[in-house]
Amino acid sequence: MFPAREEYLAYLRAYHRFHRLKVQFEWEVARVSRRRIGDHEGFALQSSAGRFLTCKYLIVATALGRPYVPDMEGIELADGYESVDVREEAYKDQRVLVLGLGNAAFEAAGRAQATAGYVHMIGRSHGGLKQSYFTHYVGDLRAVNNGLLDTFFLKSLDTIDVDTDLEGRNCSLARRVSPGGKPEIDFGCGGGHNPSYREGYDRVIRCLGWVFEDRLFEDAVKPTLNRDLGLLGGKYPALTESYESVNVKNLYFAGTLSHAHDYKRSAGGFVHGFRYTARALYRLLRLSHQGVRWESQRELGSTAARSVALALQRRFQSSSGLYQMFGELCDAVLVRDASATYMEEVPLRFIAHSAFPTSLRLLLTLHMDYGNKGHNGRGDLSFATREVGRAHYSQFLHPILRAYEPSAESGLPSLVSEFHIIEDLLTTWDVEALHLKPLEEWISRVYEGDYTSQEERLTARFKEYEANLTREERRAGAKKVDPYFGAFTFPAVKGAM
Repeated sequence: MFPAREEYLAYLRAYHRFHRLKVQFEWEVARVSRRRIGDHEGFALQSSAGRFLTCKYLIVATALGRPYVPDMEGIELADGYESVDVREEAYKDQRVLVLGLGNAAFEAAGRAQATAGYVHMIGRSHGGLKQSYFTHYVGDLRAVNNGLLDTFFLKSLDTIDVDTDLEGRNCSLARRVSPGGKPEIDFGCGGGHNPSYREGYDRVIRCLGWVFEDRLFEDAVKPTLNRDLGLLGGKYPALTESYESVNVKNLYFAGTLSHAHDYKRSAGGFVHGFRYTARALYRLLRLSHQGVRWESQRELGSTAARSVALALQRRFQSSSGLYQMFGELCDAVLVRDASATYMEEVPLRFIAHSAFPTSLRLLLTLHMDYGNKGHNGRGDLSFATREVGRAHYSQFLHPILRAYEPSAESGLPSLVSEFHIIEDLLTTWDVEALHLKPLEEWISRVYEGDYTSQEERLTARFKEYEANLTREERRAGAKKVDPYFGAFTFPAVKGAM
């Protein structure tokens, strides 16, 4: 599940050899500037050795390459995560302070904990430590790294301080000599004395994340960051729906840097996610600049609701791209009067910002996502939705279908209906009555112009039962069980006639 660095490197080398990729190794980009190529706004790249390259389009996939070092007195006394000693025995009987509360910090703390005297962790968590198994965001604290929580909460061997802004509280590190004559590192904030950190440390490790290295861009091509626009994920470049910089034409971002769109939500910052957004970028560039149709596109044999439903079901049963990049990538079905085109793994934002072709009768999309309360740990995940008629209450990852018609004002797709497939513990969605038939019926209703939502249908069924309650049922209360919508409870009404 978690391959070693050497294994991943071997995979990349094998991929490079197999596909015979044209890669110039040992070519460190030191400067990026604007260069006109004919009437095209291109780029000039200068290497650290003084060599030059020019290109019409530039894709930056350098990840977050520079460790974040806070403006903090004495921070040079800390070992950076990027160069810290990874041998457990290096921390034997030491007092270790870890700056940071992310996965890297907990990984470093866990390694030191194996032999250290004790480990202290300190940082700012913005509302408490977020566990990835609650938030469904793999960038939050993973269970594989959180062993220190046990030794803190259950054994009081180590400590975790989640409410210290190292820069905001003017924290600092300084060398000192203990009363016993031992050299150590003192930690403090605001010039005051905090008795919790009175003993000093043998080693301090800095694990405060990484930032985008934008210093190599000249001002004319320096990309705007999300923080400049007040957006979440401030350290990432601000992107259009096509992964292009919002302020530098023909500058695109791939890999971790494309995570601006789904930061704190989906998997675009990690290899199991950005492998799909990188492929989507390739397809977008081919479509936009070379006129090549979407690479993974096919014609369906029929526009019949059953045929379209089966095509969609095959994808939500098997697509790893939709599963990993939930809420970000979608499949699209372009329905015409006598034909339908199926496109795989298109960015949802691209669909929303693309002009609705006049030849289309309807646009259908399929994506995966959690329910409204199933993301970021806000929902009660102790039970699952079991009634088909309440599939829109599903909290775990499940397929979501949307239907669009052209907006009269903008010509862009306008959402007219949304439909949820009930969550499935086995994630196979292979039961005709639960998964396929309801989808087929929804497509048929949409074809007929019936955009009644699942909640509206549920409410209508409730009112039907309510209207047909007997006098005795109204007086004593009643429970009605519908085979499609589940149980409806009607409390007793005093004085009911």
